[in-house]
Amino acid sequence: MDTISDDEFLYFGSILTNFAYHSGSIHLSHFDSVNEVQFYSLNNEFILHSKTSIPMDMEAKQLILPCMPTNFIEIPTLADNLKSINDDFCRPLIKTELSSRSKGIISGVRSALIKCNSTKWYRLKGCGDNTDGFSIKPISQLDTKLTIRGCAFLHTTHRELFMTYYISQLLAQHKIQCANSSVGWFEYKLENETSDNIITSDIPIVQDKNISQWANTRRCCILMETLGNKRLSDHVLYGIEQL
Repeated sequence: MDTISDDEFLYFGSILTNFAYHSGSIHLSHFDSVNEVQFYSLNNEFILHSKTSIPMDMEAKQLILPCMPTNFIEIPTLADNLKSINDDFCRPLIKTELSSRSKGIISGVRSALIKCNSTKWYRLKGCGDNTDGFSIKPISQLDTKLTIRGCAFLHTTHRELFMTYYISQLLAQHKIQCANSSVGWFEYKLENETSDNIITSDIPIVQDKNISQWANTRRCCILMETLGNKRLSDHVLYGIEQL
């Protein structure tokens, strides 16, 4: 990660984390010009029923995934690596306890920020449950059904990337810059699913210990360019209350 100034520590945070590489694929999101009319008529191009992305086998009945009562948005993608943005994006990144030259800033439990190319910051939303990978836990103390922590899922990834883009288009009409800009996402996979899994790097290579459980459920990390890490409720309003 590039050098961080004192001002950046104020805006982005100061708790460092290490990154490792994980087998998988990189996807860039691309959007045609979107307006409000197109948003309500995307059935033919963007929207698929959500069941196409959620495993329906018997074992999956014990797995609970976040899913809004709406159709599934499928965004146009370009399978590529993100090395054009930064060399560290040549493979999916995941938070790790291992020592690594690739470092970021903690942003909540499942996310992190990384600075690239001297000035740009990127939000990795779903790059591990702290440094425990994609842990599998009960949804509550009273319910034995399980959920996967620390990642996004394909259906939530597509929706969040598209809605972020859609909102940024609305704000641009009023000359307001959106705090987050959609870039793409990582998909984490088993090593034998990736044809080019041999990586020579001084960044450690790990594999999530739970990646083979419910393997049809794709673990994803949403990638966005971001302007900061301060949130309206957690930081701005709370800070004003302290004045």
